[in-house]
Amino acid sequence: PILEHTAEGSNVRNVGRDEASLHGLLKESGFKFSRRQELWYLNSTWKPGTRDTKVMNLISAAAKAGVSFDIQDPGPSRRMALLKEGDRIRLSPGKAVIHGVDGFGMHEAVSEFPEMVAEVREGRSTHRTPVQVSIGERAHRFDISHESGALELVSLEEAERWNVEIGAVLPPGVSGDLDRKTGRRVQDLVPGQRVSVSGKEITLADLKSYQRQRYDGVKVLAVERGPVEQLRYVLLEREQSRRVWVEATATETVPVHEAGTIRETGFSAPRFRIQHVNDVRQGEKVSATGIRPNGTGARMQEIITASGTLTAVEDRNGGEYELTIETRRGPVQVRQGEDYGYRPEVTTMTPGTTAV
Repeated sequence: PILEHTAEGSNVRNVGRDEASLHGLLKESGFKFSRRQELWYLNSTWKPGTRDTKVMNLISAAAKAGVSFDIQDPGPSRRMALLKEGDRIRLSPGKAVIHGVDGFGMHEAVSEFPEMVAEVREGRSTHRTPVQVSIGERAHRFDISHESGALELVSLEEAERWNVEIGAVLPPGVSGDLDRKTGRRVQDLVPGQRVSVSGKEITLADLKSYQRQRYDGVKVLAVERGPVEQLRYVLLEREQSRRVWVEATATETVPVHEAGTIRETGFSAPRFRIQHVNDVRQGEKVSATGIRPNGTGARMQEIITASGTLTAVEDRNGGEYELTIETRRGPVQVRQGEDYGYRPEVTTMTPGTTAV
């Protein structure tokens, strides 16, 4: 099937009469069939933005059903609904809007920026398209939307020429200015940048906590992958040169206040390790989750997590253990074992380095 989608209209041709599943997808996306023209079409009186959404829904649903379209594109411009990962496009004021962040991390539209050539990335939504632009040695990723309804496609050769002849030689100030306007995802932060970011300090006591705090105007010293891809461990330098490792969401876009450099490298991030209670020495710092016993020794199904110094481990009955952990509020007993629903194990932590 051939899909044509422009500011003037949207239609799909070459759809076989026996392609019932595709007929259903077209109807669900708002297309109607014209017997006279032998094609499926969207109402031409609809706003282009409405048709953009309908076309994107059709392409997405068809892809899941294993159907692809031959895009009939008059060029050189292409509506954002038809953009796909890997396309190269020209970004210029008046034709595209960049979705940036202000100094407080609030989203704001950026309409003033230098003309650039960008590559479309994965993760498109109905109203936004993620792109990547290379300036100097840095890659910038942000979302865009269109003002004109369509963006100019450029060839791979032209895009590479822009990267080499223009993007690579732009002064560092251009990259810094773009960072201040668009922010950066935590996973893309560069050591030396001063940012504002939300996260939690990495400690055993806060291992199970979901609370976050705001770190404003801090300098980034290192960014390391966390225990899962969605998290990053970031070493921050706060006021009076106090340094702290913080856990932050990898894909969160944070404001960048200024660029900078650092001389120190080779920091090691904190690491957690789960160990059997018999493999941990008394006196070590641990975090453990289990059941809190009551004063008479009977089991109470109160789930607790205690963090502090392991002071005692009692093997109560062949695989059932009672741990005593000295916390900030005093000693806490935690019972673990098959009957309690918790494995006899604790988490230990190797602190990250803050100086090299």
